[in-house]
Amino acid sequence: MRGALFENLVVADIVKSRKNNGFLDNFFFYRDSNQNEADLIIDNLLKGLNYIQKILPSKIRHTYLCYAGMQEMPFQDHQLVNYRNISQHLIS
Repeated sequence: MRGALFENLVVADIVKSRKNNGFLDNFFFYRDSNQNEADLIIDNLLKGLNYIQKILPSKIRHTYLCYAGMQEMPFQDHQLVNYRNISQHLIS
């Protein structure tokens, strides 16, 4: 129970801080059928990756989002990768 309250406190503080500083982000959470979850996804953070892909399409082959989950899968136009495996993806 304490873990859930702490999670809620952290997420609420991040959302409040970004809104009070004028950021107009969309906030999401993610949970799949195997109970893998991301407690907070800030939509605005993907704009940087999307922008780089748009202005340098001939130089950018792949973009990666590193996270602590074990599943690796496509996420929008990017590849979601476990942080322990990122070097394997960068070599290929």
